Amino acid sequence: LLGKFDIDKLSEGKGENNFVTSFDISSDGTRFLLLTYEEAFEVELDLGTVTKAKEINVPDLLQEDRVKRVKIPNLKKQEGIAYLPGDDGFMFSTESKKKDAPLERVLCED
Repeated sequence: LLGKFDIDKLSEGKGENNFVTSFDISSDGTRFLLLTYEEAFEVELDLGTVTKAKEINVPDLLQEDRVKRVKIPNLKKQEGIAYLPGDDGFMFSTESKKKDAPLERVLCED
């Protein structure tokens, strides 16, 4: 365990929908994505420099300059997030069992 996030502090959504449903790490290890039922966040953290859990100061991760709220279309029961090749965007989807469940593509902003 490297640390814990208080997702309620990050989120503008309702508390009952603030569960992290998916997570992905960029290929270079400098960022990661968090997906909840309502929002997505990209967090800057160079995981390549971390060798022990005690080296991460989790409150520092919550600084505004490290966390970006990413605008995404809201999908019912959204789960599953992954960076695209090149880490310039990501895809996410839903656990809906409908045949036409969408797979959304989002480009990351610098």
